[in-house]
Amino acid sequence: MPTYADLELALRRRGERSYSVDLRYNAPDSDADQRLIADGDGVAEIDVESLRQLEPDWAAYGVALNLAVFTGPVGHAFSGACRNAQSHNAILRVRLVIEPSAPELHSVHWETMPLLASEQIAFSRYLSSMDWRPVKTRPQGSLKALVVVANPANLDEYQPGGQPLAPVDVTGEFERTKTALGAIEVQSLLSPGYATLDHVVRRLREGFDILYLVCHGALIERQPRLWEPCLYLERADGKVAAVSGTELVQLIQDLPQRPRLVVLASCQSAGTGASEAEGSMAAALGPQLAQAGIPAVLAMRGNISIDTEAQFMPEFFRELVRDGQIDRAVSVARRTVRARSDFWVPVLYMRLRHGRLWYVSGFGEKGGFDQWASICRFAARGECVPIVGPDLAESVFGSTRDIAVELAAANGFPLSAADGSDPAKVAQYIYTKASLEGARQAVRDSLFRRMQKKHQEMFGSVDRTMTPPVLLDRIAARMAEDPDNPYGILASLNAKVYVTAGSDPLLELFLGKAGKRPVELVCNWRDERRETRGEPELTSDPTAASPVIYYAYGKTKYEDTWVLTEDDFFDYLIQMSKYGLMPGAVNEALTTGSLMFLGFSLDDWKFRILFRMILAKGGSAQLRNYNHVGVQLNPDETTLADAERARKYLERYFGETKIDIYWGTAADYLKELRSQMKNARGRDEETAAVSSESW
Repeated sequence: MPTYADLELALRRRGERSYSVDLRYNAPDSDADQRLIADGDGVAEIDVESLRQLEPDWAAYGVALNLAVFTGPVGHAFSGACRNAQSHNAILRVRLVIEPSAPELHSVHWETMPLLASEQIAFSRYLSSMDWRPVKTRPQGSLKALVVVANPANLDEYQPGGQPLAPVDVTGEFERTKTALGAIEVQSLLSPGYATLDHVVRRLREGFDILYLVCHGALIERQPRLWEPCLYLERADGKVAAVSGTELVQLIQDLPQRPRLVVLASCQSAGTGASEAEGSMAAALGPQLAQAGIPAVLAMRGNISIDTEAQFMPEFFRELVRDGQIDRAVSVARRTVRARSDFWVPVLYMRLRHGRLWYVSGFGEKGGFDQWASICRFAARGECVPIVGPDLAESVFGSTRDIAVELAAANGFPLSAADGSDPAKVAQYIYTKASLEGARQAVRDSLFRRMQKKHQEMFGSVDRTMTPPVLLDRIAARMAEDPDNPYGILASLNAKVYVTAGSDPLLELFLGKAGKRPVELVCNWRDERRETRGEPELTSDPTAASPVIYYAYGKTKYEDTWVLTEDDFFDYLIQMSKYGLMPGAVNEALTTGSLMFLGFSLDDWKFRILFRMILAKGGSAQLRNYNHVGVQLNPDETTLADAERARKYLERYFGETKIDIYWGTAADYLKELRSQMKNARGRDEETAAVSSESW
């Protein structure tokens, strides 16, 4: 895997043809951004009208643009960044940011610059988005691509540019793409009458990482300087359906799981390509998708020839499969068509800071991971304690951040968007604005709506009179049909104690479905006179057949136990430190067993508080005798890029307690654990047979 240095090139208006340039550089071995130019020193003289006169001599256009931007202090700073990246044997990732004061610069053909032609430079345009949902990535082996090729029967009747639309080579497009994507699972909508808007959106609801859409398209000027993107998809009868690109954007934006990469092999999907049509870029489909929150969009800035597209796209997908780096793949693919007159047409809009589409799940140890045997042994003996994070139930309720963002928007949360994704901060605001019961009810209502939506997705309908327990039981029953469901695998373990940081009873339901008799214990931190709520005090030790589920942060059923607001977290810490309210059986299990932290993110306060509480317990020194696992739930794009730094940080944080960090989702880890335990049982049986024969 190559390493990367990052350079952000930001432009804002200074005068009529003068623009201030800000360069921020991040070396591969540094966490800090470095400003390469002092305030006022970075200036670019860009005459958009003069550049326009050079079209379509794209070689001259690129040279003139180079000279306009990379001269004087800006040129020296850029050269310094290139040299520093080379000294680290790194690719320089250049991200262009155009400030709102200079919208005319969006019409400039930046991709023509010779300075950006090297494969050692990965270039993309950045467009901000109001969507603050974290960008989740998936393991390489789980990627899915949807290829849609529209070739309506009556294309020749449409002449948006004065020429009839040519037929699309459906079979050729699909075969080239499928071959280039290699091991990535590819599904398609190819047959006549299948590439409809309804079919595309319905299939995307199944969850795809890549959408590759091949069709004719155009930007249509409905009124002077008022543009609308149009895609020529299909109707059910196989004829042309002129679909509004804006409608497609809205439908994709509303998906619960949106593609991480959308590739639009559609003419004018990034604008008309004509510099004089300044309003066309922002209205184009590609920029609209980027602004709607799609992490990476590869679109066409003008009309691309069939031959250029046929060379560019397979090379792009082949390079993408190599390491998952989107902007590097675009850079390599552009080099293959550099001699063609429309080499500049493919444009990448990307808001991924580190450009990665997928990650490789696992412990990330060079030479393999040698602790699986110990982990499997502890799990088989029942000497493991699964500690379940609140986001293990993300497939049902969404993440806790998703809920926070929804409630922040609904309640007029006044702080920053980043704070608006913090569940405790948002709940605290609702509590301050209304009441504690108001905050609880807002969260309960959100969870209920999400259960109804999940039921609708699973069964095609929902009875609005169903209570939350009935809804969740039906959802759990359908989830149990999937043998890889993480709750089902968890319930199959021989664990005697489960600790959950969530407030829902999903784990309890799955233990019951596994034929076990779980005992519910709920931390009663608001009232030190009784340490738990729910079941009576334990009269016997927990067993694998009758395990304890300890709700460390309360349960929605007993709302006075719920740790929800920032004040709740502070009070919880005080009460737990003062009275030591954790039940004895749970205490003992947490200090004399192998711990598995599942469904937490690195910055999760519930995880950090629980972990520090465990280390503060008497007898916690015994934890050194066991292997422990921390699973990074749904690693987002930033933490993945900084995986090694994060790993080193966690090693320091955990100190002498050995916790191996598994990079992936809890579902990834549990499937791997099940496979490793099955292999371990086979080895044990072979060993027993050999030992028996030797006697």
